Amino acid sequence: YALLDKAKKQARVLYQYEAPIAPRLPALWSSDGSRLALLFKQELLIAEPLGLVVVDREGQTAETVADKAYQTAWEPGGNRLAYVDGDDERLLHILTPTEEGWEKQTIESQEYLQSFAWRTGSK
Repeated sequence: YALLDKAKKQARVLYQYEAPIAPRLPALWSSDGSRLALLFKQELLIAEPLGLVVVDREGQTAETVADKAYQTAWEPGGNRLAYVDGDDERLLHILTPTEEGWEKQTIESQEYLQSFAWRTGSK
């Protein structure tokens, strides 16, 4: 993943990955543009989830926030990141950045989650 600066006509690599993993598009910017969420999958096993990595805007830090994740989305107008658990698709995790790392809240569904969406202004 690279950040392109059209004005300077330059590219800066934010995160470099190696086979046998591949990115699952799209990469998702947080609403304030300070973080980029990158979701990965195994190249040969399309349905098998892998890590969810959050990279800062400058590419200085890359933190794996989940070992297995499906369906990820940033909170509209906020800085929380939600994803469906790759081991148990009935669990939705909401990550809130703190000075120490990430605080995780888990919501359990009776059904398997195929997808989800944030509602603007939701708590």
